[in-house]
Amino acid sequence: MSKLPEEALRRLERRLRAHVKKNWSDKVKSLSLRARGAFAYVDAEIVRPKSLFPGDQEDEGEQPMFRLRYLGSDEEWEFAFFSWSRGSSGGYELSYLSNGQPVGPPEECFDCAAFPWR
Repeated sequence: MSKLPEEALRRLERRLRAHVKKNWSDKVKSLSLRARGAFAYVDAEIVRPKSLFPGDQEDEGEQPMFRLRYLGSDEEWEFAFFSWSRGSSGGYELSYLSNGQPVGPPEECFDCAAFPWR
């Protein structure tokens, strides 16, 4: 698949927004998606607890969370987690979902990427 179909991106965005509203509304301030080639990039602004330490960074706005590769099905997307450990600008690393699979539905991919904020 060379390019993510526009309709697939719209369906993906609807599904993720509904999932966030239902399960993550207390943790996610905003969500955005963008497409490039066969990929959909998902960014989110996470609600951060008040810092106990003066000088800590306040909310930083939306940050990259993960990337999905469209495989031709709305139920199976290849999952790549965004990691800052790949240098100063970070990068995406192919990852596995909690069930051990590298592909899955977008809601499961979101839950896996957002797990640290649960």
